[in-house]
Amino acid sequence: MSPYESSTFIQPPLVLVPFSFPKLVLENTFIAEYLLPRILFIVLDVIIAFLLHGIGHYAFHLSLLDNMGATARQWQKNLATFLPIFYLLNPVMIASCVSMSTVIFNNLGLAIMLYFAMKNNIIMSTFGLALSIYLTVYPIVLVIPLVILLHQVVASQKVQIGVIVRVLVWTVAWQALLQYMSYSLMSHSWEFVQQAYLYPLAVRFIHKFSHIVGNRFDTKLGKLLVLFYRSFRSF
Repeated sequence: MSPYESSTFIQPPLVLVPFSFPKLVLENTFIAEYLLPRILFIVLDVIIAFLLHGIGHYAFHLSLLDNMGATARQWQKNLATFLPIFYLLNPVMIASCVSMSTVIFNNLGLAIMLYFAMKNNIIMSTFGLALSIYLTVYPIVLVIPLVILLHQVVASQKVQIGVIVRVLVWTVAWQALLQYMSYSLMSHSWEFVQQAYLYPLAVRFIHKFSHIVGNRFDTKLGKLLVLFYRSFRSF
């Protein structure tokens, strides 16, 4: 049964793996349905906090904030401590963890990208970027900031073409691997592309709905109502 037969799931299929695998092993027990998913989100939050600690540590030693003045340098000394604390005590992040929002996977991908970019590890930093792109597409705009960050880490006077090529190649390679894994998981079907990517990006507007409601939504308020309906219908 395809997870996209209902309108409640619009994520890429690999998101289901951490939640469905425990049920396959332990069946529909209390541990598989309630305990392990919550432990997973807690563990991921702790991993992200450790990555943020490392990001602050490397940012201090690489002196990436030296050009921002004396105040920034004072904050920079304690950045490795403040970043994980601000993340873990952020009410939005706490609510996200409690509600088991899949945004945590995006956060994990971005944290991996930044952490390994600080270590000048192009392969793993592009994996984090590809993971975020796989989940929501929009982080694709971070390709350029990633190249700039890698340029700052190696303290190069100019952005090297080789770095740009390697970032693009590895990002595409990781993305292709994730898409192929999704394709295999969906029994060799590309249905998830339409449901997880194309629909959120290509919301159909009033002309697809007007034949049902006639001309009663010709006003600006009516058009906003139709746009709201079309945008959130899948939810």
